[in-house]
Amino acid sequence: INLPFPRRRESIPLSRSSTNLDSPIKSGNDHASFGFTLIEVIIALGLLAIIAAFGLFISMDVFRGNSFHGEKNIIISVLQKARSRAVNNINQVNHGACFESSNYVIFEGNACITGVNKETFPKSSNIASTWPSEIIFNQLTGSTPCFPTCDIIVIEGAQTITIKVNPEGRISW
Repeated sequence: INLPFPRRRESIPLSRSSTNLDSPIKSGNDHASFGFTLIEVIIALGLLAIIAAFGLFISMDVFRGNSFHGEKNIIISVLQKARSRAVNNINQVNHGACFESSNYVIFEGNACITGVNKETFPKSSNIASTWPSEIIFNQLTGSTPCFPTCDIIVIEGAQTITIKVNPEGRISW
């Protein structure tokens, strides 16, 4: 086969002078270096620690925000459920919601203390909330005796939200 550019195998002769074995000064390429220096390891660990601390800070802030909004949603759900039961005239009585010893309570009747068929929902321990004594929704209409509004204030650290119930029973936040 006649190729336009024939390949030739050439051998490079190795002589004592070409390898520089007699030279007292060795170049950095004569031996392979393995591993990392101490300063490289310290810098890498320092960067990892900074990234981990930043991630922990962000995740704790997200957790606090989620628990705050979760608590707000629980309170709104309790109020909506009590109002819905009153409007639907369940057991032909008024329904209400109150806060009782670390629980949110939905009850039947005209007072939280004497109410029957209580349903409780646990309250988060690190979130404070202030309630009126109770919020009672009238059967069939869902109206409340709140004037101008009944306010529930939820507080966690620097975050605060007010949930309002107006005389018609409308829940806004």
